[in-house]
Amino acid sequence: MGSWKAIHGIECKLEKMMVKDEAYWKQRSMVNWLKGGNRNTKFYNWKASSRKQMVFCGSTVDQVIACLQPQLSQCACRFLDEAFTSEKILKAVFDMVPTKALGPDGLPALFYHKFWDIVWPKVIASLAYFNEGGSFQCVNDTLICLIPKGPSVQRIIKYLPISICNVIYKIMAKAMSNRLQCVIGEVVLDSQSVFIPGRLITDNVNIGHECIQVMQTKRRKKGSVELKLAMSKAYNRVEWCFVEKIMLKLGFSERWVRLVMRCVSTVTYSFLVNVTVYGTVRPNRGLR
Repeated sequence: MGSWKAIHGIECKLEKMMVKDEAYWKQRSMVNWLKGGNRNTKFYNWKASSRKQMVFCGSTVDQVIACLQPQLSQCACRFLDEAFTSEKILKAVFDMVPTKALGPDGLPALFYHKFWDIVWPKVIASLAYFNEGGSFQCVNDTLICLIPKGPSVQRIIKYLPISICNVIYKIMAKAMSNRLQCVIGEVVLDSQSVFIPGRLITDNVNIGHECIQVMQTKRRKKGSVELKLAMSKAYNRVEWCFVEKIMLKLGFSERWVRLVMRCVSTVTYSFLVNVTVYGTVRPNRGLR
């Protein structure tokens, strides 16, 4: 027991020293900027050039897209462009969780499960309208609800936002998702472990541990480098034009791309706070 307390005390001291060391080097890094940040020096020109490269990164994205090759076959494109049959819509409806949070329409999926014999003609007619090029604007209103990640939360970063959509929109999105799952294997590489049934994202964790173990046990003359990339809220920053260009470059048909982009770009957000809806926001980027 005494040895455990000693170890714990040493770990606490080490953590405090590391925090102080980090603060020290952060302050040291600002010395050059305070000395030469506003003077016409080599340091100033280097900072200005690096910032310019960060701002004008659009050409780099276009160059990356230009390097891609079409992956989707013509047979898969024809399959995606087929009209949604009543059987596919029925499967999408009953694949939905019946008692999820209510959207702006105030109806759960359970309502459609119980009264499908009555509402199915209207549902199929609505989805046929959307499938033929109709706008999603009338059904694509979405509520944003903030769920606290723990007790006594005071910072906005500690809340988890969830999107609550209308059921009729979720039926259309589910039908599209079910169809896309059949051909997504043609555009997702074998090394990617998500988005395809039968693959688990936890496989990446196992591969990462194995790579680290190999790097620690086998010594090489040139050495090894481990690089970890963490993208914070990447889906919230995705540009819609980028998604459209990528899909067209990978070989998706223009009809399917237009259908997907109507789902993405016609959304409007309102905020649900204490059972009251506030405001309306029309985003210019990001995916739900």
